[in-house]
Amino acid sequence: MTVDHPRKEPLCEADDDFHPAGADHWWTETCWFSFTVPERDWMAYLYCWNRPNIACSGGGVMLWDAHGEAPWEIPFYDYQFNLPPARGDMRDMVWPNGVGVRCLRPLTRYALSYSRPGVLELEAEFDGVMDAVMTNSHIDQVGRVTGELRLRGERVSIDCHAMRDRSWGPRSDLTGMGVRVGYCYGTASAKTGFLLFTDITTDATSAPTSGAGRERDEMGGRYGYVIRDGKRSDLVRATRRVERDAGRPKRIEIEGQDADGRPVSIVGDCRNRFAFAPYPGMFCWLSLVRWEMDGEVAWGENQDVWPPGAWRAGRSPGA
Repeated sequence: MTVDHPRKEPLCEADDDFHPAGADHWWTETCWFSFTVPERDWMAYLYCWNRPNIACSGGGVMLWDAHGEAPWEIPFYDYQFNLPPARGDMRDMVWPNGVGVRCLRPLTRYALSYSRPGVLELEAEFDGVMDAVMTNSHIDQVGRVTGELRLRGERVSIDCHAMRDRSWGPRSDLTGMGVRVGYCYGTASAKTGFLLFTDITTDATSAPTSGAGRERDEMGGRYGYVIRDGKRSDLVRATRRVERDAGRPKRIEIEGQDADGRPVSIVGDCRNRFAFAPYPGMFCWLSLVRWEMDGEVAWGENQDVWPPGAWRAGRSPGA
């Protein structure tokens, strides 16, 4: 397994554009922005990917709430496969799925757009509140998202803290990530927040069940940080415990320690759940989460990533 750690070389303006593709058939470059409307229990993705070696792209826009967990049950779902390849400069482009991304300030500020007339239209900006963090060929950055969406004629303002990421490298449809991974984050303000990657154990004690159950997973060789008083501090250790209901994440407890020697204790309640398969070899439970951290409320997400076969194997009969 590859161990994630911050890249030594600094990010540069070129990292906003496409990276040179390797020779692998499955070479994939991704671009992801998220935002939330907590008072409606809404979470949304703008997620695009490009595979230049097989001349195709995909992705799109999703918005889900607490009233459904399948693609056909949520307020909006337009996620595509096998579109024409994305071409041109990623710093100012409209992807084949209709998602517009324009860099307004390198590595920091982006204009976002999408239009499905009469159904969903979006105009927003992402403005990073901290420098992006690089782990191998993966960028994470917390920022503030402001703007407006119109869902079937209803205008809804967007003003939240959220996450964006970018990645590039091989990502096989046959095997997906090949492991179970947890990815969660929350932000109260530019001064308070966190991010955590974990490896999820796959023994019988951690498998999802038809009833309630708990599991425990460790940061291990992956990565995490906390933001306190506007300063980012790496996590040196962290454990995530997940309480589940019929396999779905319900409540999350995080315990650990940061590089400054301070204890970390974060708890979160999942406000919704969405079953998402971004690639044939990867399945995710996505949840908007209300976190409590250092006496503050932070909104963010929990991503519960599975190989599809592992999810099936862990389910109890009749669940």
